Amino acid sequence: MKRLRSDVSMTFTGLVSDINAALDGLAFVPISGFTSSGALPPRNATVTILTEDLGATGAGAPALQSDSDTIQINVVEVNDPPTITLTNSKEAVDEDGALTISSSKGNPIVVAESVLDPAPSADFQLSLTVSHGVLSLNPSAIGALVFSFSDLYGVGAGDGTSDSTMTFQGTIAEINSALDGLVYTPTSNYNGSDSIDILVNDRGQTGAGPAGDRKSTRLNSSHIPLSR
Repeated sequence: MKRLRSDVSMTFTGLVSDINAALDGLAFVPISGFTSSGALPPRNATVTILTEDLGATGAGAPALQSDSDTIQINVVEVNDPPTITLTNSKEAVDEDGALTISSSKGNPIVVAESVLDPAPSADFQLSLTVSHGVLSLNPSAIGALVFSFSDLYGVGAGDGTSDSTMTFQGTIAEINSALDGLVYTPTSNYNGSDSIDILVNDRGQTGAGPAGDRKSTRLNSSHIPLSR
């Protein structure tokens, strides 16, 4: 019997035992992004099964006997994670200098929600942490963010200016505006490696449970010898 895969419709013949063996393990995969609750109008996916005996059983019976059944499948929405895109996963800055991360510098950090979970007006949560310096967000965008909160998804931290760690909430657009102009300043006289750890959480805005993404930008602070 020919094996058929990834079909929206299939018709085949075989012994009852062969057909039952093929159906034992039948897998249904919904179209990417489809959910029963998100469909317009809301509806379940269905699998319709038509069985015919091809007139092979009984004398005097109709030439063809058939049966039709439909399986209703509720496709439950799941939470697709937001993403963090790093233009550069490695950066360098001089000792006692400052590194600006922005679109104008060609090295932006961009947060995006999954295309399957469009939530442009929902608040997301972002955390930034460094070990050997401080971070400052774009000052013109800080006012739109929320730093003072405590909820199921975390606790706010910092205020967006000269913080070694900060956690805040805002829409995707507000977060990206704040990140566009992020400044890393290493600790005075420090030279060596550091990293900006970035964690985004969609706070369960779409689907079941929160989903997130984590990225890290490696930094190197160079020692600049002083002339004597």
